[in-house]
Amino acid sequence: MIHRLRNFAESFGVFKWFADFELSDSAHALYTHIAGGEWKGIRSPETGLIVYNFDLVESKPDLIVLLRSLDMLLVCEGKKTLELLYNGNGEETLTKHAEIIVHLAQELSTERDGWSSEDAQCQVIPTLLWCVEGGQGRTEVEVQALVREFRQELVAAGYTGPNITVCLEAVYNEDTGVISTNHSVVGDDSRAIQALTELISGVREA
Repeated sequence: MIHRLRNFAESFGVFKWFADFELSDSAHALYTHIAGGEWKGIRSPETGLIVYNFDLVESKPDLIVLLRSLDMLLVCEGKKTLELLYNGNGEETLTKHAEIIVHLAQELSTERDGWSSEDAQCQVIPTLLWCVEGGQGRTEVEVQALVREFRQELVAAGYTGPNITVCLEAVYNEDTGVISTNHSVVGDDSRAIQALTELISGVREA
């Protein structure tokens, strides 16, 4: 029997990527903010200690993933469609996410219980996630245009990390009820891009 989703939302895409990262040996999913889920903090993958507690009214990312082998931390915003990630769709999404990234980069750069000095040195990598219902994923041109606009918001917010953006896509097939994934990495550091691309490919194939 095929179980079809009546209202496919970004939470399904976020949870799909969260589960894939969580099942991988090369990543630690530290936090996810599923729509309608409880408010919580970022927890250490080893001890379960909260290393950062979000205020109740604080803007939060949708997914945080620690990639220790690359000394990177993915901080992700997810929406139901790529278009909804742009500013001007009811909220200033790109602006808000850029501000979240800059804030968390500062907060998580300090060693504390459950968060080692090595973890504190990880670079925060801006990450965007969107969903597609049926058909093919979004084109490279569409992805590049979104990343260019996001980069402007990051610079305006004071982001000083590498010029790299990770893009995660969740594609829902209405005929089979299956959610598959695609990803791309955009930026100007070819070695880092290759390393991220290979690691995330391994996560998807696990």
